[in-house]
Amino acid sequence: MQEWYSQCRNFCDRYENQKEVRSAIHEFFRELSRIRIKEKGKFRQRDGPEYRKFIESLKSKPEIIQDIAMDDDFFKLTFDKCN
Repeated sequence: MQEWYSQCRNFCDRYENQKEVRSAIHEFFRELSRIRIKEKGKFRQRDGPEYRKFIESLKSKPEIIQDIAMDDDFFKLTFDKCN
């Protein structure tokens, strides 16, 4: 988990409004750890209806969520920690 927190800090450092980004990251992690994913392979590749439904369900700013989801290393690390 230490690696994830380190990646979180590095990700937040790229943004001016770090508090908002940190909140989005934690929402992303929290919600990803709550859902049951049937097609993990597709989800991990950021494809399929489960992935789209997940992204659309998040309340944070869409552009921040998109940045989180499109960062390969951060997304894979988060996905692995949650599943």
